[in-house]
Amino acid sequence: MQRFFLDGERINDGKFTVSGEKFNHICNSLRMSVGDTAVFYDGEFTDYRCKLLSVQAGSAVFSVLSSARNETEPKIKITVFQCLPKGDKMDDMVKRCVQFGVYRIVPVISSRCISRPDKKTLSKKTERLNKISRSSAMQSMRGCIPRVENAVDFSTAIERLCEYPTRFICYEQERTRKITRDMLHGDIAFLIGPEGGISPEEIELAARRGIDGVSLGGRILRTEDAASFLLPILLSMTDNL
Repeated sequence: MQRFFLDGERINDGKFTVSGEKFNHICNSLRMSVGDTAVFYDGEFTDYRCKLLSVQAGSAVFSVLSSARNETEPKIKITVFQCLPKGDKMDDMVKRCVQFGVYRIVPVISSRCISRPDKKTLSKKTERLNKISRSSAMQSMRGCIPRVENAVDFSTAIERLCEYPTRFICYEQERTRKITRDMLHGDIAFLIGPEGGISPEEIELAARRGIDGVSLGGRILRTEDAASFLLPILLSMTDNL
């Protein structure tokens, strides 16, 4: 069954109208016909099973057959603060993390980031990353579209991390402190450093705010792979896989 997100379409009396690019995709690319059914997500954890009622020039009307709570979402919300990698590595990072259950992604510009785009370029990059998130969310049957926020500097990221019950930094120089079930309480946020790693000054700043560095094991992971490696582990540890 085809699956789509509702994007501003409003359900009135059990019906809603689809137009524009989504109409072209449904009727021209997928060639759905009157009577065919599809699932629409509202992005707020509700699924609607719908039937294509009618097709006119440039628009299609669907009727809602039933609704149910989406059961694919974890009961905890995990936010990744990802220091910007170079090139298009962030694209793949977002795609994988959305499939694995991330709730929010916050790009971070730290002292060792090689990629340091200007404001205009960064805005376009964020817009593209949110499109990637949407596509990945639809493919993996997510009940919401994880948001990729505007990039922040490292000190702002640390302040944001302090808002979470469970927060830590994945630090390649840490050898003894590892993630355990006992440390996971409520929503989770963690930070991944860039290709050049996190500087001693940055890890010291985090420590002063009560944010520990943790080890992800004996092997060094690529910055674009670390978050997607860790997400299933956290979900499994919290019985949310």
